[in-house]
Amino acid sequence: MEFQLQGFVFHKVVTNQRDKGVVLVPRERQIDLPEPKADTLVSTILTSYQGEGNMAYARILADSWFDVKTKRYFAKELGFYQFSMDTLAQLKIELEKAPLATGGFLTIIDYLIDGEPNLMIVLIKNAKGIGIDENLNLEEIDTLDIDKLHFAANIDIRRWQEADMDLEAPHVSFLKGKNRKDTVVGYFKSLLGIDEEAYLDPSKHTQQLVTLIKNYCEEFKGEDEALNSRRAIQEWADGKIAKGESITLREVANQLEPGDPNNFIDFVTRSKIEIPAEFEPVAKHLKSLLKYRVSGPNKEYTLSFEQAALENKTIYLNAEGHLVITKVPDSIKPNIPKA
Repeated sequence: MEFQLQGFVFHKVVTNQRDKGVVLVPRERQIDLPEPKADTLVSTILTSYQGEGNMAYARILADSWFDVKTKRYFAKELGFYQFSMDTLAQLKIELEKAPLATGGFLTIIDYLIDGEPNLMIVLIKNAKGIGIDENLNLEEIDTLDIDKLHFAANIDIRRWQEADMDLEAPHVSFLKGKNRKDTVVGYFKSLLGIDEEAYLDPSKHTQQLVTLIKNYCEEFKGEDEALNSRRAIQEWADGKIAKGESITLREVANQLEPGDPNNFIDFVTRSKIEIPAEFEPVAKHLKSLLKYRVSGPNKEYTLSFEQAALENKTIYLNAEGHLVITKVPDSIKPNIPKA
């Protein structure tokens, strides 16, 4: 995909977690374009953003601060630099409400990708690095840690401008970061005026769905049927992911209980877990649906374990090909002879 910069600027944000103080160090003007170094930096940011699988999706509330301000900008009633300064000032207000907020470089990017308008709001942390000066001496330098974007949101401007035509389609995608909790930070959502009712977190919702399916199978199905149902749903959902399709709770219900899908729907309602009726699942979390059962020679033993036991290496094969079980319950240890 080809991109073309329309506007690019960054401002420094310094936070003090002790007194909730926030100091702004704005850049005096936006980056003059075209600028090859800016293109390289933005290309790196876009690659990092698009390469992440930990995404969430939402809509901007109509008539919120960000909605009104952004409409003024794209209506050319507000210049790019002033738009960035207004956003910086609003971010300061939101950061002062958050006791553990961290700073960085607020980066605002107005760009076209494949001819379509997009707006990206990014907070990049700075990191210390080692460089070589003109006298060939080592020196400590500040670098932008692009590999660890603190937060990022990309707004599909076309979808956002046509939000009234489709009241459910998301037009904001979030990058949540690899080492973060499973939600986008509150002050960032407040800055962008995010509609919480339209907020979609595929990773979280997939994990919720897996839990619901496991609990349902445990309550309503025997072990053999539960094993088959869980594996069948995992394979079916993987097929949907491969096609780029979302799944619905009704479809899952039909997979689980073809003869009585409402039983699962009622089960979900009783569970009081807030999960959307339709979302795009995340494959890595669906693996948790897998459960295994193996029997030894002449059925001398039967072993049943979850996928999580393999991922956590509670059960594994050693170098000799022997099955090793760690964390053996104390209650059974006296009955097992030692080698």
